[in-house]
Amino acid sequence: FNGSTAYVSTADANRFSLTNTGALTIEAWVKPSTTSDLFSIVSKGSGSGYEWRLHRTEDTFGITIFSSSGAGRLSLDAPNGLFGASAWYHVVATVQNGVAAKVYVNGTLRATTTTFSGTSSNTTSPVNIARRGDGVEYLNGTVDEVAIYDKVLTDAQILAHYNAATAGP
Repeated sequence: FNGSTAYVSTADANRFSLTNTGALTIEAWVKPSTTSDLFSIVSKGSGSGYEWRLHRTEDTFGITIFSSSGAGRLSLDAPNGLFGASAWYHVVATVQNGVAAKVYVNGTLRATTTTFSGTSSNTTSPVNIARRGDGVEYLNGTVDEVAIYDKVLTDAQILAHYNAATAGP
């Protein structure tokens, strides 16, 4: 992806909405070309409303879940300074609506919260790979093996996915 115009989009489906499923796991392999970019790896939402996004902010990865009330959001990021450019990273976020969220990088749990409350947004927006739905936060780099599950994968399942391709895709 070129960081300015390239992305992939797929139509909305109930299984992509946390409000419908109660739980989600969002998983991808990503190889950013730079360390200075804010970009969305996978996102659901558009300019008229957002549900969630798996993203990178400079040298960290995280998940953002948007509230249906528009009054807030949950943003959970792994610690800064652990991730660079030109390397493959296995990034996974799990969310149980109103209960908890976790972020894993390379099979290791890097951030968790149980202070997530409220109801997430539910839109008819598509899922986008390599950008946010309103046409910003484009990825300059490579994405592979994107998966969205309508359940929370266990720590062991996430580690197994990472170990299955430890040299990258």
